[in-house]
Amino acid sequence: MFEHVVAMMAEAQPEGEGSPPTISAVLSVHGDVTERIEAEPAKDVPALLPAACICVTHGEHAQRIRASIGPDLGDRLLLDTEELARILLPTESHYDLHALVELLGLTPVDDFSLNRLADAVLDLFSALTGIAFELASPVLFEIVGILQGQEHRALREYFDQILCMPSAAEDGARPQSILDVMSVGHLPRPRQDVPVPEDYNPINVDETESLLGASGPFAAQLPQYEERAGQITMARSVAEAFNGCSHAMVEAGTGTGKSLAYLVPAVQWAILNKTPVVVSTNTKNLQSQLFEKDLPLIQRILGL
Repeated sequence: MFEHVVAMMAEAQPEGEGSPPTISAVLSVHGDVTERIEAEPAKDVPALLPAACICVTHGEHAQRIRASIGPDLGDRLLLDTEELARILLPTESHYDLHALVELLGLTPVDDFSLNRLADAVLDLFSALTGIAFELASPVLFEIVGILQGQEHRALREYFDQILCMPSAAEDGARPQSILDVMSVGHLPRPRQDVPVPEDYNPINVDETESLLGASGPFAAQLPQYEERAGQITMARSVAEAFNGCSHAMVEAGTGTGKSLAYLVPAVQWAILNKTPVVVSTNTKNLQSQLFEKDLPLIQRILGL
């Protein structure tokens, strides 16, 4: 399937013009560019392509090509590398061609000609395919299972082919388990039974207050730390809500120290009862702050 790869890019037409755009294609055999094709009108493109090949394009170019050529590419697949990148690099925030080229350390796009963009898409496709080769079989099976429907045919067949091909590893063996590609230390611990309310170990609310007070460990280890009455009041309320299996609704202004006021009793509860506590945030920024700053601070100050 990957013997013939054709990168196809379509120029944007000025607004109001009804003629289809010119399409430039770069034909690659085993990664080596062998031919450059420019077709106008675009409907002539399928006749110029190998009978069995995979056509790759990116983002808005995919929309232009589908609109210009139509759905009839025969046995050829039209694969959008932006969609492929969103599957293989799910934590990234930008998926435009230039951002992905920079992220993966590929040759920068130094001009905006269709041929240069097509070269960049070929490089990107090759790099993403290398990432796909390293996926464990269960992950690939899951991806293929999700990609149902005719609109995902190209992606589904791509991952089907990856699943059938040997890994890039020296022995050609593909990892068969998530445990083969993830450190055990990063895997979630087995789920434990949540204790019933009558078996809960209550938080010592006075201890919660002392942890955040003027004589507590935070004050002792943080030179700029100041005791805040509102923070302590909130922390006591949260601790009491945990103990009573009840709800607490708190409104507090900036500078109160809300994060520590709910995280400290949450950590106490989790440790006392050996049970997870879920913290839901309204924004990813706050989620990052809790995960990267506040929780590590609590861990260090309390020696956890």
